Amino acid sequence: MERKLGSIFGKLKKEYLVYGLLGGILLLVIAMPVKSTETAETDVSVRKELETQLTTALNQMQYTGKVWATITMEPYVEERESPEIRGVLILCEHGDEPAVIREIIESVQALFQLEAHKIKVIKMR
Repeated sequence: MERKLGSIFGKLKKEYLVYGLLGGILLLVIAMPVKSTETAETDVSVRKELETQLTTALNQMQYTGKVWATITMEPYVEERESPEIRGVLILCEHGDEPAVIREIIESVQALFQLEAHKIKVIKMR
């Protein structure tokens, strides 16, 4: 009789241990932040809008010629209202002229508060 009780309690202890582990894993999964599809779509639309506005503005600058811009953004983090810009690439007809490069970099720095090393200006083919 004593052995039966001991084996029953041993099995119960193992079951409780398994249930406890599964419950802990469930809590971890629930607590993990998940980026919603809506947020991802908003990030893409914000990036595209900024690229369009930047391309339009730079195309209006004197001596730049034809310009195309792309922006790299950091994924959305809940504490911020919008994703952070990580870098900007500018393709420019006159992207080999130092004065044009300087003007473009300074303009992008003023618009997005980016450091110069995060902005690259390249001559367009």
